[in-house]
Amino acid sequence: MSLESEGPKESTPRNQWRKGIVLAPADNTLYRTYRDNHGFEKLALFVASRYFAIETRVHETFRFVDLEPRNASTFSYEYASLLRDIGGAFDSALKAFCRNVTGIKNPTIHNHLDFLRQNIRSSKPGELADLTTISVELASDRTDRFLYPFADLCTDSPKSNLPKWWDAYNDVKHLEIEKFVEGNFKNVLNAFAALFVLFILTDKDEGRGHSYKVFVGAKFAQMPMEWDRQLSWFFKGS
Repeated sequence: MSLESEGPKESTPRNQWRKGIVLAPADNTLYRTYRDNHGFEKLALFVASRYFAIETRVHETFRFVDLEPRNASTFSYEYASLLRDIGGAFDSALKAFCRNVTGIKNPTIHNHLDFLRQNIRSSKPGELADLTTISVELASDRTDRFLYPFADLCTDSPKSNLPKWWDAYNDVKHLEIEKFVEGNFKNVLNAFAALFVLFILTDKDEGRGHSYKVFVGAKFAQMPMEWDRQLSWFFKGS
């Protein structure tokens, strides 16, 4: 598919990334919308390199911790380290997007989520995307193998209505002595699912053509079948 940009293709000043004209629905909407802008290629490469480096580390933990609901709260130094790295990559990439697209100097997680809502295709034309319906499929033969990394956004949480893995990331980053148990299997998988979503959005081939170890795909505008049973698995984010 081709993409036409508004105006000439020369490099644009910071905070003035053009929004292209997306001609057909696709899951790699950030690639299709901003690929002609100066700095996008470097940003997409950052997301991809972090994703695959972290994937190797996450998959290695499966040697010691089975992909099983009863291991949800299993915590360790490696899981805390993974959560910091995943959260940091997710935050850094979306900070760069928000600064260049919206001009916000110091974007927050709320700005990141708003940016995603505005740039992910919605199942209802004319409406912002519902992030809570985004699912990521684990490379597993379990029937309940779907993660919903943004499921917490549909709740009226007293803690700012943010993904619990994001709160856990900040707790481990700033208060690890008191909050070290937040560096656990469940938070790592949900945070990593969010980073996988960002990788699909920025990848030229929508994530196709890779041999994955942890995830096999993501759905942005449709829910997996057997919705109620899928949500019953603890990894959904609640």
